[in-house]
Amino acid sequence: MKPDETGGLPYMLKLLVGKPYVIRTNIGIVDGLVNGAIGTLQYIERDTDRPNVIKCLWLSFRSSKLGKLIHTKCNPHVCSNPELKHDWVPIGNCTSNI
Repeated sequence: MKPDETGGLPYMLKLLVGKPYVIRTNIGIVDGLVNGAIGTLQYIERDTDRPNVIKCLWLSFRSSKLGKLIHTKCNPHVCSNPELKHDWVPIGNCTSNI
């Protein structure tokens, strides 16, 4: 698909840990996770039963205020997973009809 067929979003996104990514849709307005927020990809969490399926992306932001609410909700998961750090923010799957 071409970008003009997907509302300007890429059909496929190449993910690289350590690279910055721009949030292209409002995920959590109160939490600051809005269109234009830039975070650095820190970890790609995959589904344990289906390793080809991405469960969640974990980003770090310059401001500790971004994603604070969603991060608090996920704190038990972070504490139980040694690969995750307490200042990373989880970004789950978002779907949209175009």
